Amino acid sequence: MAEQTLEWMAPRTHDSSSSGIDIVRTFYVDPYQEYPAVTRRLHGFVEWKDGKWKRTPPAHDTYVKNCYCERTRVNFAHPDAACSADELSDGGKNGTIIDKIQKQKEALQEGTAGAIITAHYRPLITAWRTTDATDTRIWDWIDPKYVPGIRQIPWPGGMHAAVDGAGEFDTRTVPDEAAQPIAVPVSDFSVKRILVGEPPWIEEKALCESINAEEWPTAGSPAALGLGMTFPAGTLKFIDMDIVNMVDSEGGRWFEVTLNFKWLHYVSARMYDKNGKIEPSGHVTWNHMLMRPTGFPVGWYSVFLSGTRQDLGLNLDWARPGMAISEGRLHHTTNFDNLFKLNP
Repeated sequence: MAEQTLEWMAPRTHDSSSSGIDIVRTFYVDPYQEYPAVTRRLHGFVEWKDGKWKRTPPAHDTYVKNCYCERTRVNFAHPDAACSADELSDGGKNGTIIDKIQKQKEALQEGTAGAIITAHYRPLITAWRTTDATDTRIWDWIDPKYVPGIRQIPWPGGMHAAVDGAGEFDTRTVPDEAAQPIAVPVSDFSVKRILVGEPPWIEEKALCESINAEEWPTAGSPAALGLGMTFPAGTLKFIDMDIVNMVDSEGGRWFEVTLNFKWLHYVSARMYDKNGKIEPSGHVTWNHMLMRPTGFPVGWYSVFLSGTRQDLGLNLDWARPGMAISEGRLHHTTNFDNLFKLNP
């Protein structure tokens, strides 16, 4: 077996602008047949090993360590390397032409069988801030995005307009069709996971429409440091995930998983807990609803799913006013870390 050679070739180039970075490095591999192993390691891959998924990250640049190999191109080191390949059109004596195209390898000339690999390195932005070079969780927090938005909610207390009437502070009721709803900020938040061997199918089904039970991610954690913030308990709701099929340099499949959330970031001074007691000013959660219960002031009330229906103050199942069977909170609470496991 011929001795393997891996050498640098050509100067390293670094092309950068305000829109990104493109670093090009060139390698010489000999013999030519060894190039798939080199390109696979440059690109990174995921493999099933010892009963679990193991992630091997792509190679990073020597100088700019957040730039990783994204694309490679392989050429013969010598223009005449494959000139001794057998003729493909032999009249059908040894199989069809397509059979020969698929099976026959180029006959490489001795001394010209090396491969030239041109590798492009580009930056990847991760929210996982760590100094541990072996921590592969950086690939679970790629390219976090926030898209600001609002949700309009009718004001349940009614609206009034000041008029120059008989007395001070004279008002008139604003017709419902003319009343303006209030705007509550609800933003989209998403984060991408790459080099995933198997999407978290079970977790996605179990956690859809769930909200964070505690502050998430944990304050001081690598993810919180990278995001620059945490989401207060109950304010982040998991919606769904987008799955994209990807391939490594040898055609092996891995998945790109984008996790989508809705972030309710609204602070109110009139919030009520699950016992109906007013709370200090704080973050409204997905388990609160803006309403005006009969005989009570307008505010954000903690709501739950009822097992009985009440009309006109009468419980139709029990015939006892003001009572109801709780079927649980509007949204279940959970720990979103379960969505980020490499091995669900």
